[in-house]
Amino acid sequence: MAKVHKFRFSPARGMDLVDRIFDESEKKNVLMRTAGTYEGRKVELDGEMLYNFGSCSYMALEMHHDLRKAAATAAYEYGTQFSFSRSYLECSLYEELEANLEIMTDRPVLVTPSTTLAHLAALPVLIKDEDAVLIDQFAHASLHMATELLRDVPVRLVRHSRIDQIDQLISELAPQHRCIWLLIDGLYSMFGDFAPFTELEGLLERHPQLHIYIDDAHAISWVGKHGRGGALMHLGRHKRVVVAMSLNKAFSCAGGHLLFPILV
Repeated sequence: MAKVHKFRFSPARGMDLVDRIFDESEKKNVLMRTAGTYEGRKVELDGEMLYNFGSCSYMALEMHHDLRKAAATAAYEYGTQFSFSRSYLECSLYEELEANLEIMTDRPVLVTPSTTLAHLAALPVLIKDEDAVLIDQFAHASLHMATELLRDVPVRLVRHSRIDQIDQLISELAPQHRCIWLLIDGLYSMFGDFAPFTELEGLLERHPQLHIYIDDAHAISWVGKHGRGGALMHLGRHKRVVVAMSLNKAFSCAGGHLLFPILV
C-alpha cells in the first residue's frame, strides 16, 4: 500500500508567517504602494515611471485601444453590471464570447464570472457522492477551497506530480468508488512547472474510472494551438478531462470559463 503523507497546516502559525512577510516587505517599501499613472508595462510610483513586474496581466492588453473601446461600448449598452442570474436572463455578449472560445478550443464552453467560481460551480455537480477525489498539494488554492463543498466525498491530498502515488491510490480506491477525480493545475503557479501530461495520459489509459479536472489558468493564450493551453494541447482528445481557464492573464479582462469534452 502506498504511504500517503498527511499535510497539516496551522492557521495560527500561517498567519504569523504572513504578518512577518508583510511587515518586512512594507519596511522595504515593496508592498502597499499606491500607483499614479498606469501604462500597463510601466507604473508611476513616487513620481517615477517604473517597469511593472508584479502584474498578473501577461501582456498588459488592458491598455489596448480596441479592448478599452469595446469595454466602454459594452458598459454603455448594458450598464456597469448586468445583475441577473444567467439562468433567468443572459447578456447576448456571453453567446458571442462562448462561440469564439469554442472555435479557439474545439470544446463546448461555459463562461463564468471567475475561474474560482467555475470550480465552485462545477465540482459539486461533476463529482458525485459515490466518487473519490485526489488533489495535488500545489493545486491552486481555489481548487482546494472548492473541495470543501464535497462534504460526503473522500478527498485525499497527494504529493506534487507524484504519478506513482496517484497510480497506487487509484487502484486502491477504484473498487469502492464510481469515479476517481484527480484535481491538478496545468501550469503550477507556485513553481512554474507543467503537469506531467504524458504520464497523466498513461493513467487515463490504464484506469477507466479516472477523470481529471485541470485548472489551466496560467497557460491559456500562450501555449498550444490558438493559445488553448497545455492541458488541451496534450489531453484535449480525452473524454474524461474537464478544463477550467481564466479570462484574465493574457486576455486582460475578467472572468473564467469551463471546457467540457465532446461526448458524441
